[in-house]
Amino acid sequence: MGFERLVNSLNASGKAEVFISGSNSKLLSGELATFLTGRYNTIEVLPLSFAELASHHAAVNQDLALSQDVVNDLFLDFIRLGGLPGHLMFESSRTVKNYLLDLYRSILLRDVVERTSIRDVDLLQWFMLYLMHNTAKAFSTGTITGFLKSEGRKLSKETIYNYLEA
Repeated sequence: MGFERLVNSLNASGKAEVFISGSNSKLLSGELATFLTGRYNTIEVLPLSFAELASHHAAVNQDLALSQDVVNDLFLDFIRLGGLPGHLMFESSRTVKNYLLDLYRSILLRDVVERTSIRDVDLLQWFMLYLMHNTAKAFSTGTITGFLKSEGRKLSKETIYNYLEA
């Protein structure tokens, strides 16, 4: 019995509620969607906002007031680490960095590369490195190709658009 049929039979029996999670939206675009047509709900989980992160910190640390120094430190952490709630499970900054790096690798290298059949993964990583280092700057295909050329890499404008869409 295939995965799709198993999920459908568990769902149809009424004996179990089935929750499927993942970052790959293609999961429900194939056979599984056909089996579950009209019987599934998509729940989009978004990163925490800074206000939500501060509220969580205040709830966990009830004995500490949110002084301006604490808020500043929280904001710097939010800028550096983002708002993905999973990182709150870890106390060590090294573990948090490993968690975020694992997420990056699994989403970019597994989901995006496999879904879009990107062949030059190394070039995609250079492209992503450029984007991450220039998040607050406007960019054009020319600035990206210029950066990659200075690093000894070549990327066409069409490929840049394809990578952005992916």
